[in-house]
Amino acid sequence: MTKELRGTPTHIDAPAEQVWALLTDFASFPRWNPFIRRASGQLVRGQKISVELRLYGKTLVPFKPKVTMVEPPRELRWFAQMGAPGVFDVERFFILEPEAGGGCTFRQGEDCSGFLAGPMLASGLEKRILHGYELLNQALKRRAEAAQGSSSEFQTERN
Repeated sequence: MTKELRGTPTHIDAPAEQVWALLTDFASFPRWNPFIRRASGQLVRGQKISVELRLYGKTLVPFKPKVTMVEPPRELRWFAQMGAPGVFDVERFFILEPEAGGGCTFRQGEDCSGFLAGPMLASGLEKRILHGYELLNQALKRRAEAAQGSSSEFQTERN
């Protein structure tokens, strides 16, 4: 059985290309991303990356997902397994949908499966993940819209 977790779609008043640049700038995450506190590695299909989520207060939860899709500036997906295949498997996605007028809608979610998925999510993990999505949505929106208002600031942050 697969459990689908979905964040609230978030409108961002910035072009998808600009939001994508922020979302994939792993080095900047500690400065602005309250949910995915650290990430490193190359966003190349088939490559493993390192990710640390803040799910339990100050404690970071590390994992090493494999990148399964990279389609700039539209979609990023990765797949992680806890333990052996079928124990707790997660396919995570980030989608940017351009809108008329230059903004975009940001969507994120994950599909969880495996025999421990139900019990782990029911233990409070689902609530923590969904809360993390909302924190990330709002932080990404603030950062992208602030950068949109000052493209020179955005360029400085990227260099």
